[in-house]
Amino acid sequence: MSRTSSSTRLARAARQGVRAALLTGLLTGLLTGLLSGLITRPALADPGVDAAGAQAAALRTEIAALQTRAEVAVEHYDGVTSQLADLTVRSSLARQQLAQVRQAASSRAGELDRRAAAIYMSGGLAGLYATVLDAASISDALDRVANLQAVLTSGLGAMRSADATLAKAAEINATLATLTTRAAALQAEAQRSAEQVATLLTQAQDKLVSADARVRALMAAQDTAAQTAALAASRAAFARLGLLGTGATPGTPFAARAIAAAETVLGAPYQWGATGPGSFDCSGLTQWAFRQAGLGLPRTAAEQWFAGQQVPLDRLAPGDLLFWATNVADPSSIHHVAIYVGDGLMLDAPHTGAVVHIGGIPLDGLVGAVRPGGLGLAWAQPPRDPHRPR
Repeated sequence: MSRTSSSTRLARAARQGVRAALLTGLLTGLLTGLLSGLITRPALADPGVDAAGAQAAALRTEIAALQTRAEVAVEHYDGVTSQLADLTVRSSLARQQLAQVRQAASSRAGELDRRAAAIYMSGGLAGLYATVLDAASISDALDRVANLQAVLTSGLGAMRSADATLAKAAEINATLATLTTRAAALQAEAQRSAEQVATLLTQAQDKLVSADARVRALMAAQDTAAQTAALAASRAAFARLGLLGTGATPGTPFAARAIAAAETVLGAPYQWGATGPGSFDCSGLTQWAFRQAGLGLPRTAAEQWFAGQQVPLDRLAPGDLLFWATNVADPSSIHHVAIYVGDGLMLDAPHTGAVVHIGGIPLDGLVGAVRPGGLGLAWAQPPRDPHRPR
């Protein structure tokens, strides 16, 4: 039950009481004073509605905080899994390189064996030196000395090459051991992050389920009112920047294609850790959309902040990325990203339970904007929300 509907019913009941008192007064002529008191008596507030409204407001605050913490945990999970994927590729390449080095080492070892056998068959080093002494002339002796030096130098070079190959193999083995250890640590960290996300989302769901129906209804009404107010504030702020109804041109050749790709998945569910094409988290959506446009972006929102030139909000163009953080002075606390689509609107994958959609741009926590694949301009502070205290 909302405060408005409750007050309306109470007011209606009061008017009915007044009419009954008037009828009694006309019949008896004895209740004029009481009638006057009833006419001026206000409708009483329902203390239960006030308590439920306060509970709904507190629940909204708790759920919002849990959602933000979940987004931060999802960003950490995305970053760890991205590192793990990179590590897997590096490990695979290292194993390929190790196989090539071992093959080269085997080939060089065979060459050394053949050289050693040839020297042995010729009587060993003493036999090689004896060929010099058997020279028929000085010229012949010099030729034989040159040949002997070539054989010895070649053998020494082959040995050094074999040693270098073995050293390279040992280096690659050490790198693989380091990568394997790091991969195990990242897998454990990814598991912890996933468990943290699941715990936070469960806590949020449990709080919703444990609330009674009236509190949940009031919470939904408060959410709607807050979103309406936030949208109005956002529209007013972007109107002052001259960005509404301007038909702005996309900022880069990639922008229009990225927006078009993102629009094909409107309605796709949010799923933390997902990169499409059936479901997405916020940075998974932006990465996927720009990949369809031919531009690679890093995996996480915090990394995407550095994937282009920062632009002031009064120079926003469709295709620019918008970012939110728990601390607007610290880019490392960025936890959400969206694609600006023009006319003061954005396209994003908001949070668990929501779908990819186009909507207004919240000012609370807005850090700034980045233009992927473009030159861009210097960064400027976002417009101040007039509803927030200075």
